[in-house]
Formats: sequence, structure tokens, C-alpha cells
Amino acid sequence: MRRMDKEKQITPRQITSILASTIVGAGILTLPREVAAAAGSDGHLATLLGGILATLLLLLLTRLGLRFPQQTLMEYSDLILGRFLGKILSISFIIYWLLLAAIVVRIFGEMVITAVLTRTPLEVIIGIMLLLGAQLAAQELRVFARVHEILLLLTFPLLLVLFVISARNVNLLHLLPVLAFGPLPVLRGALATSLSYLGIEIITMLVPYYTEQGQALKYHLYGAAVALVVYVTIVVISLGSFGADALQYLQWPTLEQIRIATIPGVLERLESVFIGVWVVVVFTTVGSLLLMVNLSLSHLLGWQKRNRLWHYLLILPMFFLARYPRNIVAVELYAGIISRAGLILITAAGGLLYLVALLRRLKGAGKENG
Repeated sequence: MRRMDKEKQITPRQITSILASTIVGAGILTLPREVAAAAGSDGHLATLLGGILATLLLLLLTRLGLRFPQQTLMEYSDLILGRFLGKILSISFIIYWLLLAAIVVRIFGEMVITAVLTRTPLEVIIGIMLLLGAQLAAQELRVFARVHEILLLLTFPLLLVLFVISARNVNLLHLLPVLAFGPLPVLRGALATSLSYLGIEIITMLVPYYTEQGQALKYHLYGAAVALVVYVTIVVISLGSFGADALQYLQWPTLEQIRIATIPGVLERLESVFIGVWVVVVFTTVGSLLLMVNLSLSHLLGWQKRNRLWHYLLILPMFFLARYPRNIVAVELYAGIISRAGLILITAAGGLLYLVALLRRLKGAGKENG
């Protein structure tokens, strides 16, 4: 089978942008509640620890990707495990990415119709976001990467400004006492935070397209650091604004903290600005997930180039998957199952592939000419 052409198209700064904007998605809405439920007033410590654990996984995936610098995850899975097991692994990832994209879009739709477009059918919101995500994923990689880079520069500083404004309601006493119930709740909260780093595996699909592979680890760490700063900021402000006990019962705590920062006549409708930023965040996350699906399908089906039509053909099954949960309670239940299964899949696959590659002394070819 002929491999897909891998023209070097993604610059180091774009690597950081893609990774950060893929990681930070629907999780920013619910992470404070989930961490507060698990770790109480130590939620900020759990968030920091979760980021460290996610970084360890990032280091593993980076080492694995750079060991096979001209191949994607799907290609070197075939080499390491054999074609049969490699194909099973590829199909598992495709299913996981489709389910994750569907649940992210559903959470997005639920929040939008609750907060702003109360008379708009949920199906319309879901359909529009799927179309937007498919359009991004269908672009040439250099365009895909450039869009991520531009949107990160526009949205993430604005997001941090919104959080700084909302910080005026913070009472740092809500972060005390520290480790009142020992380290175990912090460890549970760290797991919840780790789930918010799903999408980190996109690097395993894009390393062959980097213009400077020698800089990969540094810019991967930069991307993870951007996500960590956003997550820690959100959790600290939410805990400080509401306290751990109240935070556990807020459906969309991040949106609520932006709302209470409103100053009539001075700062109004900040939640509209936040939702605008969040539309962009979800758009880039869904686009990245669909790109990974298409790159994987291209390998499975033996295409030399990506078939852009598949991005749009996948919209219909994803639409029905997104609509399947009956209510928000079911949505969060399925989100938890998909997220945990995904984290297990990524960690187990990364660890197994790297270990077997070491034992079999398998290593990809060096740099090819772009």
C-alpha cells in the first residue's frame, strides 16, 4: 500500500496552537464542578497534578512519534503490532474520536440553547457546528494549521481577560484548608483533570508533517502549558467565587462565574463574549477530531491523499450520535464513559506501542525531504 504524501506544512508555533486549541474544548465548562466534587477546596492542586500527569503522557506520545518521524500512529501501529492488530487499534481510535466529537458537539448545543438561543432547536446548533468542524478538517494541512494559529492568538488572550475580570469576586479563603482530607481526593481530582486533556493524541497523527521535528517536544510542552494555565485559572476563580460545596451543583460553573462578573452600565453581557470565544474553541476541537478520523480512514482504505468528501459524509452518523442521549444527565453520563475509555485507550496504546518498539528494536526512517 502506498503511503500518503507527507509534505512538511506545520511550523513550530502552529504545533503549539493546534495542541492547545484541540485540548481546550468542552472541558472548560464543567471542569471546575468535576474537580470540586472530587477534591473539594483542593481542586486547584488536583488541576495542577492532572496537568503534570497529562504532560507525562504527552512525553510518551512525543517519544513514540519521533521514533517513527515519517509515519502516523496508524502506520507505525501496523509495523509494530502487525497489520491485523494495527487495524483493530486504528478502528478503535476512529470510533473513539467520532464518539468524542459527537458528545462535545452535544454539550456545546445544550449550553447554547440554555444560555442564549433558547428558542433554537438543538438539532440546528448541532448541525451547524458539525458542518463548521468538517469544513475546517477538509482544508489543506497548512490552512488547518494557520486557522488554529490565528484563532488561538485571538481567543485565548480574550479568554484570560474575561477570567481576570471575573477574579474580582474571588475569596481565597475558599481554597482552604489545604489537604484537609489527605492526598486521595487530590488524586481523584487529578484524574478528572486528565480527562480534559483528551485530544492530546493529535500529535501522533501530525508529527510527519512538522517542518522542524527536532523542535517537537519543546512546542508540545508549550501547547500543554497553555492548556494548563487556562484550566488552573478557571478552577481557582470558580473555587474562589463559589466555594467547593456550591460549585458542585452548578451546571455550567465557568459561564456562571463570567455572569456574576457583570457590572451594570460598565461591563455587561460578558457571557455573550465568553460564548463567542467558546464557539471558536469547540470549532477547533471538533475540526481536529474529524481530521484525525480522516487521516486514519485514509490509511485504512489505502488512499494516497485524504478524501475530503468523507468529512461531510461523517456528519450524518455523528449527528445521530450527538442526538442519542435523552437529556443532559445522559449526556454527562456518556461523556464520562467516552472520556475514561479514551484516556485508557490512549495511555495503553501509547505504552504498548513504545514498549514493543523498544523490545523489537523497531525505528522509523530518518527525515525525508519535504
